[in-house]
Amino acid sequence: AGVFHLNGIGADAAFGAKGIHRVSAFELNANVLGVIYATGFVMAVARVIQPRTGLGTFRRLLFAGAGAVCMMGLVMTGSRTAAVFASLGSIILIAIEMRRARWSLSAIMAVLLVIGGAWGVFAADSVFGERSERVVTSGLASEDRARMAPVLMDQFLRSPIYGLGPENYRVELGERSHTGEPGVGIVAHNQLFMFAVEMGLFGLIPFLAICFLLLLHAWRVRVEDDGGLPLALALPCVLTACTVANIAFHWHFHFIVGLVAAAYGAHRAATKDPAPSGGGP
Repeated sequence: AGVFHLNGIGADAAFGAKGIHRVSAFELNANVLGVIYATGFVMAVARVIQPRTGLGTFRRLLFAGAGAVCMMGLVMTGSRTAAVFASLGSIILIAIEMRRARWSLSAIMAVLLVIGGAWGVFAADSVFGERSERVVTSGLASEDRARMAPVLMDQFLRSPIYGLGPENYRVELGERSHTGEPGVGIVAHNQLFMFAVEMGLFGLIPFLAICFLLLLHAWRVRVEDDGGLPLALALPCVLTACTVANIAFHWHFHFIVGLVAAAYGAHRAATKDPAPSGGGP
């Protein structure tokens, strides 16, 4: 699918803020497709660097190529959420795998600083830097998500127990934050606020509980075969959901939850006490 996207098959061109060219595909929102690419990129990095048995040089090269395709597709979407997801996930993954390989803390920090610096130089000269330029020149108030945050907080405080109801907040949010289409409004680009405004504490508490369990189980399985991959996917997923993205209704969130659940299930099965052996009395 990524190869088709890079070759313009099924691609959908769009122009974002200040006429910046962004290319999505397959009738998907550019941010949604970007996070899918970011998820695939982190998984490809894991398969390249993890010391797993059964993965020879040829297979690792294939995964490296898949990671390159994912990164090129991510850049085409221009999704800053996806860029944050991919960079944070890669850093977490590399740090955990280097620690498992018994690298010293100073060596890990040095490598991460080099990787972070290289990524920063790349991002500054790419579409991500162009899309963030107005924040530097015009201030944080020029960013849609920043203008929406106080409006969403006010809407939540008006009905904190059971919320305003599904989608009943969109028109007001669009008008007060000057975003979206007139009369249509805009969806909250923040999963935490979306549940809080739509369903109040009845939606917010279960969502936070799911996020906590997701991170807890991902942390517990970091010493198993999948290493840092579950945490490298779960933590960026939760952080972006609580700040800049809606993730609960897209497949990559369900995929990450399933991956963490499967890894934790395998971990529990491996650490379970063996059944007692021996004959009858």
